[in-house]
Amino acid sequence: MEISYRVNSVGSLPAENPYFPYLAALQSGVIRNPEKMATELETSPGIDIINGYIPNSRGAGIIAMQGGLMAFDLVTIEFQWTRLEIMPAPKSAVDHDSGRITGEGAIVLQKPDGRLSLAGVAIDVSANPWLVNELSGKRPLDVHNNIAVVALSSMEVPEYEIADIDSQNGIIQAKERIRYI
Repeated sequence: MEISYRVNSVGSLPAENPYFPYLAALQSGVIRNPEKMATELETSPGIDIINGYIPNSRGAGIIAMQGGLMAFDLVTIEFQWTRLEIMPAPKSAVDHDSGRITGEGAIVLQKPDGRLSLAGVAIDVSANPWLVNELSGKRPLDVHNNIAVVALSSMEVPEYEIADIDSQNGIIQAKERIRYI
């Protein structure tokens, strides 16, 4: 299944109290010891996302995997052709204690080698019902407090790599990776 929609941005920029994406927070020094924050998950992170949660939200979304530390964050994104701008989201968009996604944004997986991929989107059902319908198709869909969370497959979305990090403002510029099959 290929996603046929065109969206220029997902999420909103915080007026105050921004939540920096993991790699920007790491570079800026906001996160100083990610190894202590990481956890090994008992279930697949995709299960958490399908159920409307950010994996290990109490540990900044950082999980320990065989390839090193990775992180899932709810962020604001903007598409620009083959580039992706990843910006902070309001901290209130994810409940810190439970990990429940409570606001709009994109769920981005950030890997230690600088690769990024979209793992899901959280959409306000009343503001964007057409987008919820287009993205969900026949997939499991979690709707809680008018926010629909749709998990995306890595086969449906491009993979990106970091082009630049503005660690002062928490913004990551990424470019689409070319896949060779």
